[in-house]
Amino acid sequence: MKSYLCKGDFNINHTHLEFNVIIFSFTDESNFHCIFSPQLDISAYGTTEDEAKESFEIHVEEFFKYTFENNTLNKVLSDLGWGLSEQKIEVPPIARFMKKESQLADLFDKYPVISHPRSFNISSLATA
Repeated sequence: MKSYLCKGDFNINHTHLEFNVIIFSFTDESNFHCIFSPQLDISAYGTTEDEAKESFEIHVEEFFKYTFENNTLNKVLSDLGWGLSEQKIEVPPIARFMKKESQLADLFDKYPVISHPRSFNISSLATA
C-alpha cells in the first residue's frame, strides 16, 4: 500500500492556506490496510487499499469540516503542534512525532511503512 504526502488548501477567515503533511500507510497482521497522519492525528483503515484511502479522505474531510464549522480549527491544529499566523502555516516536522509519540516509532518497528506524494484539496469546506 502506498503512503503519500498530503497537500491541501482551505480558507480560514478568507485567508488561503496551503500545507503539506506526511501520510504513512501499511498493512497490519490482520491484512487490514491502514493509513495514518501523525501531523493531523487522523487514521483510517479498510480491507482494501482503496477502501482505506476512501476512509482516510472521509476522516480528513470530516475533521476540517467539523473544526471549521465549530471555529476550533486553529486551536486543534495548534494543540497538534502547528504554527499558525495570518501570514503562514507551519506544519510540525515529522521528527517531532518520532521523538514524542512511541506509537509512530512502534509503527515503524512493527510494519513496513511506505510514503510518497499525493495532492489533497479541502478548500471546498470553507464554503460548506
